[in-house]
Amino acid sequence: MSVPARLDSYIETDKQRHFSRDFLAGWTEYETWEQARVGEVAPAQRTFELLQHPIFVTTIGFYTVGERGIGTWMRTPGARNPGQRIEIFEPFRYGDTITTTVTTQDKFVQRGKPYIQMLLDFRNQADVLKARWWCSLILPATRSDVARFANA
Repeated sequence: MSVPARLDSYIETDKQRHFSRDFLAGWTEYETWEQARVGEVAPAQRTFELLQHPIFVTTIGFYTVGERGIGTWMRTPGARNPGQRIEIFEPFRYGDTITTTVTTQDKFVQRGKPYIQMLLDFRNQADVLKARWWCSLILPATRSDVARFANA
């Protein structure tokens, strides 16, 4: 999936330049619904140093989760979003370094569709809980199902 060139004018920082906006690139490395294990807890791939404000929790989540491992399913081609819940406990501040912990909360099949839910906890450099994001998606169930979307 190509990203429209008109969006390039919004890219201002090195962090933005190095973050892939093409969620189809590298999809074979994403965690799938069938691989996700309820109760699994792991640190996200990256930390996030807050350079500007305001910032959206989802932006930090997408950046910190990275492209491999737990939680990457939120980038999955063909995923649908049935709802989210975000709680902000303390404002993000300029200079904060944000660490994200990802917990796979649940996965289930409802009305024939595979759902997955995770909780992302965002903490600053002093281990203060800044925000929580409960993320839910309906995903293609297997890697071959994802491939049909990614290669369409």
